[in-house]
Amino acid sequence: MTPAERVRRLGALEVALSNAAGEQLQRAGRRSNPLQSVLEVLEDLRRRGAAGLQAGDLLSLGNFGRPHFPRPGEQYRAHYLGLAEPAPKVLAVYR
Repeated sequence: MTPAERVRRLGALEVALSNAAGEQLQRAGRRSNPLQSVLEVLEDLRRRGAAGLQAGDLLSLGNFGRPHFPRPGEQYRAHYLGLAEPAPKVLAVYR
């Protein structure tokens, strides 16, 4: 996969959230490519005279869809659609 294809896929990424029964609760994407958000952060830092980002810095670029507030015993699975095939997924179990 070319770098341009990776950038395109990241911009088209959607996250589907489902519960333990497999019921899809929501499916959402971002309004813009997250790499555009990184460029905006860098530009803002430059305008303020800051040093910029350093290796290991973390950026929070928002969320996919509305937030969920899990209760103990609940579990959710997030499928990251559009990045790769098969879609990467994460299971979160709350205690």
